[in-house]
Amino acid sequence: MPSSIKKLVMVSIHIDRGSRAVPLGAASVAALVHARHGDRVKPIILDCFLDQDIAFCVAAIKELRPDILAFSIYLWNRRKSIEIARQIKKELPDLPIFAGGPEVTADWHRLGETYPGCFDLFLPGEGEGSILQGLDMLLAGRPSTSVLFPQSVDLTVLPSPYLDGMLDPAAYTGLLWELSRGCPFRCHFCFESKGSEQVRYFSMERITRELELFARSGVRELFILDPTFNHNRTRAKKLLRLMQEVAPDIHYNIEVRSEFLDQELAELFSCLSCSLQIGLQSADPKVLRNINRSIKQDDFRRKVLFLHEAEVVYGFDLIYGLPGDSLEGFLASIDFAFSMVPNHIDIFPLAVLPGTVLFDNADSFGLVRDSDDPYLVRSSSGFHSEDMAVASRIASAIDLFYNQGNAVPWFDIIIERLGITPSRFFLDFSLWLEGRISDEPDQAMSEVQQIYLLKLFIDRGLQAEGEIVHDIIEIFALWDRIDEAASGNVSELSGFFYFSPSQLFEYLEEGVRDLGELAFFLPRLEKTILVSSSEGVLLFQE
Repeated sequence: MPSSIKKLVMVSIHIDRGSRAVPLGAASVAALVHARHGDRVKPIILDCFLDQDIAFCVAAIKELRPDILAFSIYLWNRRKSIEIARQIKKELPDLPIFAGGPEVTADWHRLGETYPGCFDLFLPGEGEGSILQGLDMLLAGRPSTSVLFPQSVDLTVLPSPYLDGMLDPAAYTGLLWELSRGCPFRCHFCFESKGSEQVRYFSMERITRELELFARSGVRELFILDPTFNHNRTRAKKLLRLMQEVAPDIHYNIEVRSEFLDQELAELFSCLSCSLQIGLQSADPKVLRNINRSIKQDDFRRKVLFLHEAEVVYGFDLIYGLPGDSLEGFLASIDFAFSMVPNHIDIFPLAVLPGTVLFDNADSFGLVRDSDDPYLVRSSSGFHSEDMAVASRIASAIDLFYNQGNAVPWFDIIIERLGITPSRFFLDFSLWLEGRISDEPDQAMSEVQQIYLLKLFIDRGLQAEGEIVHDIIEIFALWDRIDEAASGNVSELSGFFYFSPSQLFEYLEEGVRDLGELAFFLPRLEKTILVSSSEGVLLFQE
């Protein structure tokens, strides 16, 4: 490389090595630098991870011998980025360091004051809008300012980091895919609340070419970054038809809003392998008004029913600790969410992020919160710290039992028979669960479910029905294990059953849900049998 070309090393620190660990933000900026300044600057992307030592990351950076260093700073990597930058400055004090990303956009001034000397230039906002100017300043001498605010970015002329080779789609287990930027909504807890209300779109030509590349490269999963994929329903339907035509084998993860769903959209989603996420947050209209959101419960149910009837996979987001909410209100929101039989429910504590409207108004709601990342709410006037702890336990219980435990196919059956609400069930389960996971860390969640539910039914004098529940869980757990083992040439597994699993499975397929009826008619077995599958059908060797 000619000595006149400067190396710009762009560091992206990921939470883990999962399918979302794609440095798309850095790569988008790098693609523009390569296109406009390729004769003077060579961008290099360095992937790091939270579990890596500071010394390891510093050594990896130094090995690349950067002329310029840049960090993409997010909530999850803020502290690590600062520590790495601090150490680099100690060892290479003349190396210019840039900082961009959401944390810089939200709070660059405080970052500069709290950690003086770590960063030479802050680039808040969209990095493509200021990086070229920052590089020009640096190449002409040292930056004459500590911050550069971005110019307007025209998405239609930005180079694609996938199409120009900055990111190799085949190198990742999943990819982040950006179809638009901006959000038309002003949710007060969301960082987008102070961004642009105008939604800007990447061209359909670019999107089509990227999707064709993904299909050729064997990409298996895409995470679409649009905050509301279906806000423009006409465009959303066009995109879904494109996905079905060009890349039907990819699994798509998509965020949608319920109010923009209709039957045609649901049918188009059903033609793809996809998972939809809907930001419910709370089912209480009064609570939602405090964060500039709204809900009409009947309309929400009706729109979600489109997805349910089309057999689309969908889940909800819930937040506990919202201003004006209480533990009782949070439990009611859980029950509302479960009434629509979601495939998963993701629950988070409220984070009061710098740069949001809620951050500016937090004191008026009596929110006691962290002053630094992760900025979590610890209590409020209606949601005391003890209640936050209970909500946290319930959230963990739901994730373990329902999400990770794949309880969707049968959960409503047991709740109906036990005659309790989902929130009550998970509260009780969370109390029972305390200490068990740490004592038996390798125990499968299906076994934990069976032990807990059998005890629950026996305590109510319903042992036979509890044994039916045990067998239902065993069937679905073996089905999941057979699917997972398919690539490993494992064709058979075994499971213990109280009743005939083949007849139980047949009854379930026919829609029989009454546990008492099943316990009465099914022949008892009480033995371990082999289970296999053929063409998607379970075979029980009774």
